[in-house]
Amino acid sequence: MNSLGVISYGAAAAAYALLAVLLAVSWGGRRQGVYLIVASAMTSLWALLLAASSRRGMPALGVFLFEMLRNAGWLLALTFLAEIAAPRGLLIAARAACAGAAIVAVAFPVLVAQGVVLGNPL
Repeated sequence: MNSLGVISYGAAAAAYALLAVLLAVSWGGRRQGVYLIVASAMTSLWALLLAASSRRGMPALGVFLFEMLRNAGWLLALTFLAEIAAPRGLLIAARAACAGAAIVAVAFPVLVAQGVVLGNPL
């Protein structure tokens, strides 16, 4: 059991949960707000998972899956926030990377379980 990991990831989970609640309370009904709320909630769940993993341990594929989904959520939220100022090509590339990260996060554990992917890169 790593108490430092439990404390630090637990604090991060609480902070991002609080951020998600504050964003939800002050949300004005705009689309960008939804993406920030979802990304903050996903980060809170990710930190909670890592706090539990620090205490009990967790397979690397589970951590990998949540890392990829959290990263995809933030990338999607930030590209929608940057929609006004960013070049269109950059937004398309970022959204494609977000979709690719989500596909990899779901497909990789399935492929490992089926024996298609040999070895564990983590």
